[in-house]
Amino acid sequence: MADETPKIRKRDVISILVIEDNAEDTMLLTGIIGQIPHQEYALDFTSDWPAAEKRLEADDKTYDVVICDYYLGPDSAASVISGMREIGIDVPVVVLTASSSRDTDVEVMELGAYDYLEKGRVTPEIFERCMRYVMARVDAEAKIRRAAFYDELTGLANRRLLIDKMKSAFERAKRRESEVSIMLIDLNGFKPVNDDHGHEAGDAVLAGIGKRLMSAVRKTDIAARWGGDEFIVVLEDFKERGNATMVAEKVMTAIEEPITYGDTTLKVTGSVGMVYYPEFALDVDEIISVADQAMYKAKHLNKTTGAAGGTVVTLSPHDL
Repeated sequence: MADETPKIRKRDVISILVIEDNAEDTMLLTGIIGQIPHQEYALDFTSDWPAAEKRLEADDKTYDVVICDYYLGPDSAASVISGMREIGIDVPVVVLTASSSRDTDVEVMELGAYDYLEKGRVTPEIFERCMRYVMARVDAEAKIRRAAFYDELTGLANRRLLIDKMKSAFERAKRRESEVSIMLIDLNGFKPVNDDHGHEAGDAVLAGIGKRLMSAVRKTDIAARWGGDEFIVVLEDFKERGNATMVAEKVMTAIEEPITYGDTTLKVTGSVGMVYYPEFALDVDEIISVADQAMYKAKHLNKTTGAAGGTVVTLSPHDL
């Protein structure tokens, strides 16, 4: 019988975070994975959700899969999946369970897991097939999500996804009693690029800015195309406003780097309006409106001062 395993995009290394509080189970899983010859796996281990949360939020590491024990002392697979949603980490979860119930597959899927592995019955072949299924599902969902929630030209989040992410960020900030920074960016000098060099050159600029914004922010932040030549960056967990300002300066520097289009060097700058939740408003539409006001002040300053670079304006409530 032919192998009906879904064909997936080959990954040189599949990076896995294992959340398991039983040392014997950890050793068994490591031994099983070590017997798989066709695929390289990079494993990190934690024994509880607080430690796993720190790993998942770290800027220097990205995981393809989380493997989590069904029971973790005071935690559980359910609390891990819920916690990942709360911090905005979208990584597939596979549950390790000792259960052999007929309903186990339904139970773990209802939790939000992608699949499960039954302890005591995992073999290298079963583990490899599980990973192939998970990666195939990730790839298929990514195609659907990209079409629905991402801007095709820049690769950034689109307006629909941005609004959803901002609502989630505001909810997290409310629980943590923290702030969220919103930067609305409008490109200066973009219209002459279109007029003098054509719309393909303009598209090249927008695509280049999209890549630079993604590189300038952390993986837990949001960079989106708001429309036309306007972009929005949303920052969480910056501890103090000076750190958010540093990110704004980093974004400005990235935007101002020249872009090569054929034999031509193109250059734009940015006018940035920067505001904070919940200081200005509690509603997404309202706070974007305030950020828009700040951006127009920055644009006006840029024109009146004749500044060569862009301008950042951070509003205070008394400015409104």
